[in-house]
Amino acid sequence: MKNLIFAVGYLFIMMSFGCDREINNVDLSEDSYTALHKHILTAELNMYQNDIGDLESNLNKVIELLKDDKNLFCPFQNAKINEAIVVSQNIIDKSTIAGLDYQLDQLRLFKRHIYNMDTDSEIDFFVLYLWHYEEQMYHSTKGAIDPKLDLYEWEEFVDEVSCLSESWDILNHHYPAPRTLDYDQLKYKNQVVVKEELKKATLAFTTLVTYGQADQNVVRYSAEYLRKKYIEYLEVLINDPMEQYASNQSRVN
Repeated sequence: MKNLIFAVGYLFIMMSFGCDREINNVDLSEDSYTALHKHILTAELNMYQNDIGDLESNLNKVIELLKDDKNLFCPFQNAKINEAIVVSQNIIDKSTIAGLDYQLDQLRLFKRHIYNMDTDSEIDFFVLYLWHYEEQMYHSTKGAIDPKLDLYEWEEFVDEVSCLSESWDILNHHYPAPRTLDYDQLKYKNQVVVKEELKKATLAFTTLVTYGQADQNVVRYSAEYLRKKYIEYLEVLINDPMEQYASNQSRVN
């Protein structure tokens, strides 16, 4: 219950309230906000795949949007926008020397900056729930993958996995808004299938830890498999289904 309250509070803090501009500007703001989310999701995928080149490219696109798109946020927030740009630039500057822990921590900080800014855009709460799940998933699987897992306080590790379960329970009942998936019906169907795989991987991992039914190697394998399924889910949310199909076919041939 405590973690559920935290999650609701986390979302409330991040909510934006709009600035009542002309309707045509609101439409432009929606387009810009969706593009920003897509670049952030893609940057997160780049981090998990250790793709430094594409990571820097996507973060540069984020910075361009923040600097140049006047419809993205309500006026008079230059200081907040500059703070977000500094975080993005910091990730780029350290992308070749910093590890995944640092990159994801900084990206989460960037997300909080974004959701503390006022915009006319309607928030896709699914994305917020997904990012809360990602944070819980990463910390839980990090502990499981650590070769020194046997040195952990087991009850603390179980508590982390409990937080993951609660974040999944919330995410499981939500789906992305049509604009987040480019109004693509095939992409929506694909994400339903892969989300079900992510669900099974999440439940398998949390069950192993909660009930202590496996040794350390089995728990580690389950954690690695869960991360793999999360990466696949990000890919489905981001990539064009037909391009992905063509790419898969070329690899087969």
